[in-house]
Amino acid sequence: DKVFIVLLTALGTLFCATVAAMIISGLDDSIRRPSSIEEKLGTRLLGVVPVHRAGNRRAARSKTAAAAFEKSERRFLESFRTLRTNLVLDQRDDGNRIILLTSSVPREGKSMSSICLAQSFAQIERVLLIDADLRRPSLARALKLDPQTAGLSTLLDEQASLSEVVHSYRGGGFDVL
Repeated sequence: DKVFIVLLTALGTLFCATVAAMIISGLDDSIRRPSSIEEKLGTRLLGVVPVHRAGNRRAARSKTAAAAFEKSERRFLESFRTLRTNLVLDQRDDGNRIILLTSSVPREGKSMSSICLAQSFAQIERVLLIDADLRRPSLARALKLDPQTAGLSTLLDEQASLSEVVHSYRGGGFDVL
């Protein structure tokens, strides 16, 4: 009689755990595979950029993105070339050549990705990289430019002309605002 109760309890627990796992899996709408993007969002995937590991957080903050672009793994570099190629092939003939990178939370690699993508595009055309984060601009620091130079906010305030706020970044072959 006790064996039957223990067996019945074990089967009941297993059944409840299986049902709970199925419910949790059914409610999970996170994207875990690149193929999930096309299924869930109904849009074409342009590229996948692997996570760039730079040792520790302090090293990652101090390391310039340009140095990471030049020295990092081939897979990391190739992912930006693939993304660039797919963006060029995906362009419509409307003359619009603006790319915006954003994310929902800080420290997801927007600056690094922007610099790497700008450098990749600079190999085939002129590029102007604009740091439009007026609260916490980070491109000047990442590119080791003088953070006190005139930038986007100065241009918007009409205190400087466009030619005064666009700076050439020799390390990547593109211009920065």
